[in-house]
Amino acid sequence: MRHRVIFLVSCVALGSAGAFGLACSNKNFDDDAGPDGSMMGDGDTTDTGTKPDSGKPDSGMGNPPCPSYPIKGECDLVAQNCPQGKQCEVQVDGGKTVAVCADQSNGSVPIGGKCASGGDCVPGTECIQGRCAPYCCMGADQECKQSVPEGYIGTCSINVQYQGGTPNGLVCAYASSCQPFGIMPCGMNSACLVEDMAGKADCNAIFMPPGKMAGQPCQYKNDCADGLMCVGGGPDGGTICMWMCYSPPGPYEAGVALQPAGKGGCPNGKTCSIGINGLPTWLKVCTP
Repeated sequence: MRHRVIFLVSCVALGSAGAFGLACSNKNFDDDAGPDGSMMGDGDTTDTGTKPDSGKPDSGMGNPPCPSYPIKGECDLVAQNCPQGKQCEVQVDGGKTVAVCADQSNGSVPIGGKCASGGDCVPGTECIQGRCAPYCCMGADQECKQSVPEGYIGTCSINVQYQGGTPNGLVCAYASSCQPFGIMPCGMNSACLVEDMAGKADCNAIFMPPGKMAGQPCQYKNDCADGLMCVGGGPDGGTICMWMCYSPPGPYEAGVALQPAGKGGCPNGKTCSIGINGLPTWLKVCTP
């Protein structure tokens, strides 16, 4: 029987200076949760026979792929270097998260595939945000492979916070692409957020749908409803949700800037004038 661990997940902070907001939301994941959405927990499974290979490299205990990986123990979570028939997984012991060798799961869903619980996944991966996600090293996105079957590029960008224990760990994330201002929207309960200077945008599950509205305080980048962004500039110096807006020239028609709030323009009496460090110059937020 696998260890039952309750954990929280947050996107790794972007680290950009200036007005841009913080990390993604905390979200409870519990192996008692049913298949009622894309964000699912880690399930209990029983060792019942032949196990599929995890597809992870066996680097040996003396040569971990990222020696700085925060969770230590009797095995390496990234290398998955336990003896045959075992997998390296997390256990919370006295307030500390440690890596231990435990019986392999009998899951068959590959890395990046859709899952409802940890028992669905190949050994050495966790069911995080509805995907079988391997543990990974910061900056080593190639370990994540692609989502199955869509082919979304995986990134080592989810910080797993194990409830009742420290330190945290890193696993891969898989997100569909989108375009802001409703030009190429995300699905229900997701927000399209621009991630970098190149204008790359991904769908992010909203922490508490339908999300916070303009002027409400926020803590994580996916706290806000679609069309808004968690940025600095609140009355007390904190972060609040503000409407994203389009400031041409840029990749879209100039008329996008004249659309209603959330579609590229600003509410009456507000101006599209607040730039965001680390993001394209054509993406701004409306004055609060």
